[in-house]
Amino acid sequence: KELDRCSDALVHATALRLSIGKGLHDLARSSLAALGSSNDPLNYRAHLSALTYFCAKWHGSHQQMFAFARSVVQQLHVGHPLWVLIPKAHFERQLIVPQRGYWRQASVRQEIMNAYLQAFGTDVGTIRATEPWELELEMINRNFFAYCLLFIGRPDEGRLQLRLIGKQPLLPHPWKRLTQYKIV
Repeated sequence: KELDRCSDALVHATALRLSIGKGLHDLARSSLAALGSSNDPLNYRAHLSALTYFCAKWHGSHQQMFAFARSVVQQLHVGHPLWVLIPKAHFERQLIVPQRGYWRQASVRQEIMNAYLQAFGTDVGTIRATEPWELELEMINRNFFAYCLLFIGRPDEGRLQLRLIGKQPLLPHPWKRLTQYKIV
């Protein structure tokens, strides 16, 4: 109950992360509910943790994960870093139970392209971050978009993001399952 009154989004982000591995469903629900009235209702860490919590491999389903991601992005402005929830959800979807032809589905391609254009606006080829922490978030986001863009058959857009990311991505995901990460 004390957590419900907490207004610090980072506390809720930590609680959500903890609830993933421990299966603390009440903690996850109360942290998500309290996040809306916190000092940062669109906290990046909290929302990525919540997306993970709703994954089928943890405590949810594909439907719950996508419903969560789509409900969050409806609130976002162009350029907000949480647009990454869409490609990350598609990545997670294919990671759990790969579906043949998934990336070629028109709805998948359209949703990823829409999120990509909303995430970067007219700055798709420009790094906008000025602070180190902003650069880290931007590169993580570009990582997931590059991966999904390549898989949905948008190699030019994917290559552009790979060039911006550089020789080594910040995270092994989503590239870990591929045999080679290469700037093309």
